[in-house]
Amino acid sequence: MPTLADLESELARRTGPWASFTVAATPVSTATLVYASDLSTTIETGGYEGMWLLRRTAAPADRVRRVKTWDAGAGSFLADRPWAAAPTAGEVIEISALDPARRVATAVQRGLERCLFVDRLALPITAPAAERSLTATWPWLTVAADVLGVEAGCSPPSDWDPWPVGAWDAYRVGPSVLVAVWPDPGAGTLYVTALRPHSSLVNGLDSTTGPLTDSDTVSCTLDDGVAFAHAYLWDTAKDLLRPLVSEGLGTSEDDVRAAVRRYRSRLPAPRDRVVLPSYAVDRIA
Repeated sequence: MPTLADLESELARRTGPWASFTVAATPVSTATLVYASDLSTTIETGGYEGMWLLRRTAAPADRVRRVKTWDAGAGSFLADRPWAAAPTAGEVIEISALDPARRVATAVQRGLERCLFVDRLALPITAPAAERSLTATWPWLTVAADVLGVEAGCSPPSDWDPWPVGAWDAYRVGPSVLVAVWPDPGAGTLYVTALRPHSSLVNGLDSTTGPLTDSDTVSCTLDDGVAFAHAYLWDTAKDLLRPLVSEGLGTSEDDVRAAVRRYRSRLPAPRDRVVLPSYAVDRIA
């Protein structure tokens, strides 16, 4: 399972020039100058000026800087602002074309919210009810069409398999998705099959925030998660991506959209729901 750092680094690779380097032991880096001996060269190269430096192991205030100047011979980067704590030997620093915090990290979070998978959820019930809120138990479930099926079962689970309910309907009221079933089982367990976002399952546990630390893992594949994050960038930062793609740096919008469509085509389509019967009531004059 990919980590948050894996997703961010891969997205940065696909959206323009990207590199990583290990801080050299000598010369010793300073609060504004960092040495990357593995990038030093006698060939005159450019292009790093204006790019972003990301220090994943640094304090939050020291994580992101921009390259002011690049000295190819010395293999050194001059940061646009000083770090509170200078880079240390052996530290790994990433260089990317897009802002790692405001662009890349945000795109990964929004992409995971759009990247859905099928899950089967168990809702214990103890008494009859005309309707029940699914959102109250699963805050990420806010789209009624994402509910694909409802079955009933025993509580606690027994050797009996869950069985289809006679009829069910899922609908949104205010901010919540509600489900009604008929006949209502009264007690036991409702098994709800639904599409859920990968942002809601972090380190194998339910999450309301999505991954927050570099080591947090999600259950999607690296390619799928990055595809949705990349599509979000094409939605929000076309002006930044188009010049890069025109120079052969990064994945085109058409290719990114095609990858998202391929993923979505593997998901089950919303079923025609069996809607609860309604009864006409004669109005008494």
